[in-house]
Formats: sequence, structure tokens, C-alpha cells
Amino acid sequence: MRVKDILENYLGDLYYWQRIDIESANSYTDGTPYFSDADNLNEYVDSVELTIWEHRTKAELLLAEARMLAEKVNLNRFEGTVPSDYDTTRLCEVIDILMERGSL
Repeated sequence: MRVKDILENYLGDLYYWQRIDIESANSYTDGTPYFSDADNLNEYVDSVELTIWEHRTKAELLLAEARMLAEKVNLNRFEGTVPSDYDTTRLCEVIDILMERGSL
């Protein structure tokens, strides 16, 4: 398993904790820093995303973004909530870019 794969798995865990609550994230995660509030957790997630994305090609970045957005949209639908307009619009934009480049 590559380091990027491990970081992506870790990022998936962080996305999960973003949806739950800060207290649970602080109680059940030993390998992450203490989060004082949701903004603090979001900043940390952004930094992990950036670390992963810094080591990818543009096509890899777009494919990873599409996958993450699709997971968010599917999770919203599974939970019976409406996906955000940003997530659905951005997912369509990314797919269009990949189709134009012949990456799909």
C-alpha cells in the first residue's frame, strides 16, 4: 500500500468525523490532534487534503475529487438528506473536464 493510499483512507475517516461531532472525534481518534471546534477540524482536513493533492497529477487530482464528491453525494442520499448544491455542481464540472481531456 502506498503512502497516498494510507492518507486517503485516513482522510475518509476524517470526513466521517466531520459529519458526526467534535467530541466524538476527540474521544475516538488517538492519532489526530485535539480539535477545539468544527473550524479547527475543517482546517486540519483541508491540510490533509492538500498534502495528498500536492503529490498528484492533474488527472489524478480530478479523479480523486470526483470520487470524494460522489461519496459525499451518495452518503447524503443514503442518509435521506439533500446533497449540497456545491458538491453536485462541482461533481458535474469535474466529470466534464475529465471527459474533455479524454481521462475517462
